[in-house]
Order: sequence, then C-alpha cells, then structure tokens
Amino acid sequence: MIKVTCTALAVTMVVGIPQVRAQDLTAWYNNQVAQQNAYFNQMQAGMVQSNLNNPQVMAAYRAGACGPGLSPQQFAYKWAATGGCTVQGMQAYMNNRDQNAARDQASWQGYQQAQMARAQAMQAQQQGFSGNQYQSGMQLGGWRYGYAPNGQVVWYR
Repeated sequence: MIKVTCTALAVTMVVGIPQVRAQDLTAWYNNQVAQQNAYFNQMQAGMVQSNLNNPQVMAAYRAGACGPGLSPQQFAYKWAATGGCTVQGMQAYMNNRDQNAARDQASWQGYQQAQMARAQAMQAQQQGFSGNQYQSGMQLGGWRYGYAPNGQVVWYR
C-alpha cells in the first residue's frame, strides 16, 4: 500500500505541478496584458481630454483639419496620434500601427511556440516516467534485460 501511495504522490508531483505552472503562466501573461491595456487606455483618455479642453485643437476641429465625420473625441485622439494631422504625422502613425501589429503577432507566435515546446517536454517526461515504471515492474517480476546487436532491449529470465 505504501508503494502505491508513493507512486501516486510521485505522479502527482511530476505530472501535476508543470500543468499548474503552465496555467499560472497563461494567467500571468493575461494579467500583464490587461495591466498594459489599462495603463494605455488611461493615458489615451488623458490625452483626448487634454485636447478637448485645448481651444486651439477645438478650433482646428471646427475647421475640419483632420477630415470630416469625426466626433470631437475621435478628432482629439487623431490630433494627438498624428501630431496635429500632418502628412508626416499620419505616415508615422500608420507605420507605428503596422509595426506594433507585427510585433504583437510575433510575440503571440513566440508564446504559442513556447506552450507547444512545454507540452512536448511534458509528454517526453511522461513517456520516460512510464518507461521507467514498466522497466521496474519487469525487474520486480524477475525479468532481466540486455541489448540485441541492433540496440533493441531484450527481456529474459
């Protein structure tokens, strides 16, 4: 009975903990993204509010400086993001947007690759553990093993 308990404990320790850590890593990652988004949204709201309170920016809004059809909030954001709706500012905004999207995609792919590598490592560890258990069981049953010339394991009594 003690061997079963120890084996169950060993399986729980070896198999269970990495799964919990992987879940913790995902939760940590999601938490970091949420914190960054909250900070960004707070800073963005402050910029927009500042522009809404700026008489020069609102005069440019009434003059249609960034194009028609924008709400005051959309205009205030676009004004801040593009450096006053200049051609160079618009180009820089679009370049930054595209670069950020590419970095986000690369980051997400790296995260997914790391998760796949973790899963493969866990599978290999579990297969090794299972192989060791099988070999121990065979030896406890009186079997011995050797290697054939081709490298294959051969069991005998």
